[in-house]
Amino acid sequence: MREGCELQRIQRKVRWILAKKYGDEKSPLKNAAETNRTLMPDISP
Repeated sequence: MREGCELQRIQRKVRWILAKKYGDEKSPLKNAAETNRTLMPDISP
């Protein structure tokens, strides 16, 4: 259970950093799927 919470915290942090980097703080979850593909292209279909 703790691993899941930690993973969610890391994902939120990564999304926040990417949103800040790309100037999209207003909708940080908008491109979550694309972000995941960018971070893990070999895992995602």
